Amino acid sequence: MPADAPNATADRPELIHSLITRLLITCVGLTALAVLAAVLITEFIGRHMADQAVRDALERAGSVQISLEEERLQRLSLSANLFVNDPYFSAYVAEAATSGDTLSILDQLDERQRDLGFDMAMVLDPDGQVLVRTDRPTIDGSEDLSSDPLIAQALENYEAYGIWRTDQGLYEAVVVPLGTGGTLLVFLVTAYQFDEARAQAMSIVQGTDIAIFDRAAGEPVLATSTLRPQDAGQLTEALQRQPELFDSVEPCEITFANRRWLASILPLENAQGTAVGSALSLASYDQQLAPFRRLGTLLLWVGVAVVLLVSGLMYWLLRRLLSPLPSLAATATAAARGHYDVELGHKAKRDEIGMVSRAIDHLLAELREKRDMEDYMRDLASHLPEAPALSASTVLPSSVLPSSVLPSSVVSPGTGLAGVPGAPTGVASAPTGIAPGAGGEAPTVVFSNPTASTSVGTAAQPSVAAATGAPVTGQTATATSTGGALFGSRFELRAVLGAGGMGMVYLAHDRDLDEAVALKMLKEEAQVDAENFARLKRELKLARKIAHPNVLRTYDFGEVNGLPFITMEYVRGIDLRKLLERRGALPWNAGLRLARQLCRGLDAAHQQGVLHRDIKPENIIVDATGNAKLMDFGIARPIQRMAGDVGHTRPGSVVGTPFYLAPEQLKGEEPDARADIYACGVVFYELFTGVQPFGDETNIIKLLTRKAQEDPAPPRQFVGDLPAPLDALIMRCLQREPAGRYASAQMLQEALDAIRV
Repeated sequence: MPADAPNATADRPELIHSLITRLLITCVGLTALAVLAAVLITEFIGRHMADQAVRDALERAGSVQISLEEERLQRLSLSANLFVNDPYFSAYVAEAATSGDTLSILDQLDERQRDLGFDMAMVLDPDGQVLVRTDRPTIDGSEDLSSDPLIAQALENYEAYGIWRTDQGLYEAVVVPLGTGGTLLVFLVTAYQFDEARAQAMSIVQGTDIAIFDRAAGEPVLATSTLRPQDAGQLTEALQRQPELFDSVEPCEITFANRRWLASILPLENAQGTAVGSALSLASYDQQLAPFRRLGTLLLWVGVAVVLLVSGLMYWLLRRLLSPLPSLAATATAAARGHYDVELGHKAKRDEIGMVSRAIDHLLAELREKRDMEDYMRDLASHLPEAPALSASTVLPSSVLPSSVLPSSVVSPGTGLAGVPGAPTGVASAPTGIAPGAGGEAPTVVFSNPTASTSVGTAAQPSVAAATGAPVTGQTATATSTGGALFGSRFELRAVLGAGGMGMVYLAHDRDLDEAVALKMLKEEAQVDAENFARLKRELKLARKIAHPNVLRTYDFGEVNGLPFITMEYVRGIDLRKLLERRGALPWNAGLRLARQLCRGLDAAHQQGVLHRDIKPENIIVDATGNAKLMDFGIARPIQRMAGDVGHTRPGSVVGTPFYLAPEQLKGEEPDARADIYACGVVFYELFTGVQPFGDETNIIKLLTRKAQEDPAPPRQFVGDLPAPLDALIMRCLQREPAGRYASAQMLQEALDAIRV
C-alpha cells in the first residue's frame, strides 16, 4: 500500500467500534422490543382469555347451581314420599303420636336419615307444634313453628318446599303431610343444610368458589364458603360495604384479598318467594390469569437470556463481518488520493462484503486502466514530432475550394488544427475501395493496400491532402473576415483532416452552433455515382441512431449547390493505427480499457440494429484522455437486411478491409453481429501483441486462404506473460466458425469485464 495511504490498523478501533456499537444497540434494542412485545401480547391475550374464562365459568356455575337445587329438592321429596308411602312407618307414627312416644319416632327418623342421607328431619302436629326433630333430640314440646313461612305454607297447602332458615343455619327443606284413612296425623319435614361439605360439593361441580350468605337479619352473614377464612372475612366486609350487589342480576366485579373476582349471585328464596339468603359463585381473575402471567414471566426471563446471548453473538458476528471495512475504507481513501494499485481481499465472499469488495476492485481496475492509458497518451504525445505548417494548397484542394479565396493565414499554426500535441487528427473516413464482382459470379474482392488507413490525415501523412479535379464555383465557398473559407453560409472551413478515394473530411467551424465540427463531403468526381451518394446518406441515417460515449456522433446531412455533406463530432485525438505504429502493443491495462470501450460502442450500435462491418484501428480514434470512439459507418448496414434498400451492398459481395474480415464475409456469406466480433478479435490481437494474427501477409489471395483454412497463432506465442483468460478471449473471437465466437458484443464485454490485470 502506498506510504501516504491511510493506516487501516489505526482507523480500525474507531471505525469498527462505532459501527459495532450502533449495530449492536440496534439489534439488541430490536430484540428487547420483540421480547417486550411478546410479554405485552401475552398479558393482553391472557387478560382477554381470563375474562372470558371467568365469565364462562360463572355462566356454567349459575346453570349448575339451579340444576343442583332442583335435584336436591327432588331427592328430598323422594325421601319424604318414602316415609309417607310406608304403611308400617305411618302406623307406627300414628300410634306413637297418640301415645306420646316421641322417642320411638326419633329412632325411626334417625334410622331413615342414615339410609337416605338427609341432614335433618322433624315431625310436626297438624297445628305446627314440633313433636320431634333430629337436630335437637331433646325438646320440651312447646316449640311452635306455625308462623314460619315454610310451615305456614304447608299448613295452608298441606305441602311446601324452599329455603328454610333456622337458628342452625340455612336449609333446603320439603314439607309433606302424613295420615291414615283420610285423617291428617302429622307433617314430615326433611332438609339438606347449606354447610361446608355442601359448599365444597357445589364448588367441585361448578368449578368456582362458593359463598352462602344469610340475609334474613339485614346485614349479610356468611353461612359457609370454600374460601380461606381470611378471604371469606374480607368478602363479607366488601359485601357489607356494597349491599346493593346482592340485587345484581348480572355478574359483578368484587375486589377483596387483593384480587379481582367476578361473582354471580343467586338468591335463596323461602317457600313464600322471599330471599332469605344468597349463593355466590366466585371466579378469580388472578387465578385464571396466573398461567399467562407465569408464561409472561418465563418469556421475560427467556427474553433477557436471549438479549444477552444475542448481544454476545452479534458482537462476535459484527466484528467478524465488519473486519474488512477498515481495509475497504483505506483503499477508497487511497484511491481518492490517486493510489489504485491495491490488492483487495474478500473478493471471493458471496455476501455483501464480497459484493462491495468486487465492486471496489472493479472500480480500481477501471481507474488503473484510465491512469495507464492517460500516462501512455502523455508519453506518446511527448515523443511525437511537431506538425509542420501546411500550405493553402494542401489544406483545401482546388477540387473542393479555389485557393484564390483562401488567405495564407488559414493554414498557419494555431488556426484551429488540434489534437494530441504534435499530432492534429480528425475523426472521419471515406469507405475503403472494395467493389463487388460482376455478373453474379463468385465475389471479386478489389482491395487497395489492405492495411492502409483512410481515415485521418496527420503531419506524418501529408499524402492525404493530395487531390485534383475541377474547381468549385465561387458560389460554393467565399472568403471570411476571420481568414477562413465560408461553405454554405454556415461552415467556416479551416483545414483538411483526411481524404479517401471518394471523399474529403475538413475541420470546420459551425457558425450556428459556435463549435468545431468535422465536415465530410464527396469528391466532385464521386458525386455522379448514385450509390456513393446513397451511401453517404445511409451513413448519416445509421450513425444518428447510435448515441453512446464510445461512438462518434454524427450530426446532420446537407447539400450546398449540389455538393452533399455530413457533419460529425470533432475529437482531438489520434487513431488507433497511429498508436500501434508508433509504440507497438499497448500496456495491458490501457489495452483492456480500449477493448472495453470498443465493445461498449459496438454493443450500442448492435442494440440499434446496426452492423458496422469495417472495425479496424483506423476507425477507432483515441482522445488525449484515452477515451476511444468507434467511427466511420460508411459501409455499415442494418443487421437485418431489408429488401430493396438503396445503397446496400448486394448479397454475395464483399466489403471491408481484408485483415479484419471474418471468414464468412470472405466467402460472400451474409454477415451478422459475429462478423464484427471477429474484427474486434483482430484489433485485440494487435492491441496486446503489436502484430496481426496472420503476420504481415501482403498477398491478398494467400491471406484469404489462410483465414479460411487456418487458425492464427495464440497471442501468448508473442507475449508469453499475457494472462490466459485474455488469450482465450481473443482466440474465441477469432474462431473461423461464427458459432464458436461470442454471440454478441454484450457477451464479449462481460467477458472483458471479468478480466483484471
